[in-house]
Amino acid sequence: KPVEAPSRRPLQMALDTDENLDDKAVVAHINKLTGMKGCALMFGDGLSLAGSLPPEYGTEGLCAMAPTIMQRIEKHMVETKLGTLRGMTLSCEKGSVTFFMHANLCLAALHTGGELAQEVQEKLARVVHELSKKYSNPV
Repeated sequence: KPVEAPSRRPLQMALDTDENLDDKAVVAHINKLTGMKGCALMFGDGLSLAGSLPPEYGTEGLCAMAPTIMQRIEKHMVETKLGTLRGMTLSCEKGSVTFFMHANLCLAALHTGGELAQEVQEKLARVVHELSKKYSNPV
């Protein structure tokens, strides 16, 4: 009979690791993804949870207001035929920041160049979705 591998939680599957994942470990795994310069996790009210954004970029204020912007955009997405909002990218002269949000959790991903690779975007969206379950209020 084959030996069964220990079952991974969905967040571990999203990051392809058997490691126990606290918020800081999630940030460390995200930073290893192709093209990443740093990231931050914050709640819907902008309160920071964990992060590793380089201080020289001064992104604190932007990250604090991003969840509110994402929530406002999401309300208007239902009027469009574009489907569900997956992320919002701000393309800037010295880098780009893509925000992913699910429920009450937002992830800011600072990256090099323009767009993040599709597979990296999907992984980040999955990570924020799974991690948000940890912080959402049970109904």
